[in-house]
Amino acid sequence: MFYGILALSFVIVALGQPVYSTILGVLTYSLGLSLFWGITLGVTPKKRFWLATFYMMGIQLIQLYWFISHPYLYIYALWILLSFGIGLTFGWVTTFVTLDNLKSKLKILAIASFATLLEWGRLFILSGFSWNPIGIAPSGNIYLMQFSSLLGVYGLSFWVYLSNLLLLRAYYFKSWKLYFTIAAIPLLFGLWQLKNHDQQRNALPQTELKALLVQTAFPIEETLVFKDFSEYRKFVVEEWKSILNSLKPHQGKDIDLIVLPEYVVPFGTYTPVFEAETIKKLFHENLSDKVVFNFPYQEEKEGVKWVSNADIIQTISNHFGSDVIAGLEDAEYNQDKELDHFSSAFLFEPYKPGKERRYDKRVLVPMGEYIPFKFCRDLAKSYGICGSFKCGEEAKVFEGKVAPFGLSICYEETYANLMRENRLKGARFLVNLTSDVWYPNSLLPEQHRDHARLRSVEGGYPLLRACNTGVTCAIDSLGRTIGEIKGEWEREALYVKIPLYSYQTLYTQTGDQLLIGFCLGFIGLSLLRRKLKMH
Repeated sequence: MFYGILALSFVIVALGQPVYSTILGVLTYSLGLSLFWGITLGVTPKKRFWLATFYMMGIQLIQLYWFISHPYLYIYALWILLSFGIGLTFGWVTTFVTLDNLKSKLKILAIASFATLLEWGRLFILSGFSWNPIGIAPSGNIYLMQFSSLLGVYGLSFWVYLSNLLLLRAYYFKSWKLYFTIAAIPLLFGLWQLKNHDQQRNALPQTELKALLVQTAFPIEETLVFKDFSEYRKFVVEEWKSILNSLKPHQGKDIDLIVLPEYVVPFGTYTPVFEAETIKKLFHENLSDKVVFNFPYQEEKEGVKWVSNADIIQTISNHFGSDVIAGLEDAEYNQDKELDHFSSAFLFEPYKPGKERRYDKRVLVPMGEYIPFKFCRDLAKSYGICGSFKCGEEAKVFEGKVAPFGLSICYEETYANLMRENRLKGARFLVNLTSDVWYPNSLLPEQHRDHARLRSVEGGYPLLRACNTGVTCAIDSLGRTIGEIKGEWEREALYVKIPLYSYQTLYTQTGDQLLIGFCLGFIGLSLLRRKLKMH
C-alpha cells in the first residue's frame, strides 16, 4: 500500500503540469502532495526529510527533462543540482507536516506560507530560477488560472500547499467542510471572472490589434562552422530570404505590428555587412518587385554600397506600413569608453529611420549570455573567453500604432514581478521575443508558453509571442489562446487579430508584496503562539 500510494502521488505531481496533463494538474492542486505527506507521517523525521527530498528531486528531473536537450554536456550537472536543491527545500517543508501541526489551522497556514516563501526566494538566489513553482500545476485549467490575477503564480502555489494540507487535516480530523470551501474558492472566482470580463468586453467598442508573428525556425549559428566570413554572410542572407518568404503571403493585409524573434539574425543592428544590390535583389525576388528602397544606414566602401540589418528591417516596415519589432544584438560605448553589448529588442516605425527605440534584456542566461562573479570572469579570461552581455536596467513601454505595449525577451516573461512593471507603466499588451532553440525537440517551448499565459492573467492584458522555434502565439487578457503555430520547427508567419481588452488586477497593484506579507504574518503569528504556549 505504501509504495502504491507513493507511486500514485509521484505520477500525479510529476505529470501535473499543463504541458503533460490538465487533469493531473487539478489533482496535484487538490490531493497530489497530501497523498505523499499522508503515507510518510509515520516515518521518522530524518527518513521523512530524505524521502521527501528525493521524491521532489525525481519530480523535478522529469519536469526539467528539457534541460538535457541542450547540446553541451555541462547541462547534466545543472539539471541534477537544481533538481536536488528544489528537493531539499521540499524535504525541509515536509519536516513540519506532522499530525500535531495539522491540528492547528494557523500552523497549516504557516507551513503553506513557508513553502511559498521558499519558492519565491528562488528568484533571488544567484541568478534566480523562475521555473516550476507548484502553482503552475492548476494553471492548465482556465478557471483555476484566473486566481493568479489576485496573488500571482505564487498565490496559486500557496493555495496548492494549503489545499493539500487541509485535505490531510480533513482525513484525520474530519473537517471536510473547510477543505472543500478553500479548494473551491479559486474555481468559483475563475468562473465569476471569466463571465464578468467577457460581459464587460462585449459591452465595449471592440479594439483589435492586427499582428503578424514570425516563427523563423533557424539553427544555432554558434554550433555551425563556416569556412570564411563570406560564407557566413551568405547563410544570413538565406535567413532573411526565409523571413521574406514568410511575410510574402500577407502583403495587402491590414497589419499594425510585425514581430520577429529574439536574436533573429547575427551581425548586430547597424553593422553594414550586406551588399546593397544583393539585398535589393533579395527583396524583389522573394517579396515584391514593388519594394521601394531608401536604406537609411547605408555606407559606401571602395565604391560598393553596404547595408545593415537595420536597413533591411526598416525596408520591411516601410513596405508593409507596419511597426516592426525585432530582436538583435547591439553595442554602445560606456563612460569608460569600453564597448558594452546588449541583447535587445528594437521598434522600427514606417518611414521614421533614426527614431527606432530599444529595450535591453534585463534577465540574462548565466554562462550563456553573461559570466557571473569576478572570479568566474577572470577564470574565463584565462581560456580566452572575455565577452558577455550587459543587463538592461528598466522596463520600457513604447507607443504603438494602436496602443502602448511592453517588451520582454526570452525567459524574462517567467518573472512575474518584472512583467508587472510594464503594466504599471501603462502597457495595454505585452510582446515577447524568444529563442528556445538551445533546447531543441523538448517540452521547453510549451512550458515557456505556459508561464507566458500566467503573465496575461496576472496583468489583465493580452500577450503576443514570436519565437524562433515555438510556441509562437497570441493570448488574450484572460489567458486564452487566440492563435498559435503548432509545430516547433515550422517556418511561417501567424496573422492574428487579438482583442485589446485589458483590466486592472490586484496583482498589478500589489505584486508579490501582498502575498509575501501574508506569509510572513502567518509564520510570525505561529511562532508567537508557540512562544506564548511555552511560557
